[in-house]
Amino acid sequence: MTLNDELKVLEFYKVVDPFTAFNNISGFISGVLGSKEHEMVHINDKDMLVAKGFDQWSFKTMKSKQS
Repeated sequence: MTLNDELKVLEFYKVVDPFTAFNNISGFISGVLGSKEHEMVHINDKDMLVAKGFDQWSFKTMKSKQS
């Protein structure tokens, strides 16, 4: 295993053209190394009910008038 080896010494340009190599390396840096998970936002139940459009009667049945 070699550390900090140069691609021109390995004649990498004979295997992969420069445009493809650049795209693969930049995609790896921005995708794998640059990815950072976003923190999960926690919302309490009462605020979530209001955000989803529920009110005090959403889970209850209305009393019907019996004749």
